[in-house]
Amino acid sequence: TYRLWGRLLYNPNADADSWGRFLRAQFGRAARDCEAALAQASRVLPLVTTAHLPSASNNSYWPEIYSNLPIVGGRFAAVNAIDPGLFSSINEFADELVKGPRSGKYSPLEVAHWLETLAAGVEAHLAKARSLIAPPGDSAFRRLAIDVSIQSGIGSFFAQKLRAGVAYALYERLKARPVLARAMSYYRAARDTWEKLVSTTGSAYQNDLTYGRTPPLRGHWADRLPEIEEDLAALEKKWREEPATTAPAEREEPAAALLATALAAAATPAPRPRCKHLPPASFRRGEPVVIGLAIEAGYHVTRV
Repeated sequence: TYRLWGRLLYNPNADADSWGRFLRAQFGRAARDCEAALAQASRVLPLVTTAHLPSASNNSYWPEIYSNLPIVGGRFAAVNAIDPGLFSSINEFADELVKGPRSGKYSPLEVAHWLETLAAGVEAHLAKARSLIAPPGDSAFRRLAIDVSIQSGIGSFFAQKLRAGVAYALYERLKARPVLARAMSYYRAARDTWEKLVSTTGSAYQNDLTYGRTPPLRGHWADRLPEIEEDLAALEKKWREEPATTAPAEREEPAAALLATALAAAATPAPRPRCKHLPPASFRRGEPVVIGLAIEAGYHVTRV
């Protein structure tokens, strides 16, 4: 990590062999796949913290060992991005789906798709590396495999939880049971992913990792599972106890279709035009400043 970081901070065009030699010495024929797994794993947390940030304080939010923010009650859906001009919150996106129009921001479902794609890439390259590494029990490779698996698991967990959050937000707005069922399904998948994280970390890490003084900043992945189970149980309780508040049948199918269409759009998003900011050459005090935007040819843009 520090070799790569140091080289590229000093020279963004540094020769890849400057860290490739180290990886080949460590992992032999598996070096390329180890590098690819690390590359994709390293994108997970920056995406999570850019698109979904309950706290910008680095001593209050520890997504690596996530303290669960509940979906039921609305706290999870209310979380904004660190760049709210680029990413929509779950609540914003659900309102866009139900009321329109779409804002053009990246949606939580798109973020979920990116995270899932990164996680799948990590697992594919890690599996290939395992088949090439000799011996497979090598301690350096074991460290790498555990840590990139954790990053992959975090990506998969947030992907499924973001989808559960969107589905539940639609349920709150439309009271349609099919989307509540999807919320439960996605949340169970997120819970199952976290259970795998607990198994992956096992005895490889201390039972009480300490990043800070408060409970959310210490502990182990296993400590977080009860909070996830509790929130999932609250979701399942709504399914059992609130059938009277659901929408009539003629509204349930459109609600399910709305979610299905949004999921499909997130997986295959429409192309976005390239844009170039055109700052004004000068300005006068007290007068409006006109900021221009040059948009790639071939696109009909009605608003920005």
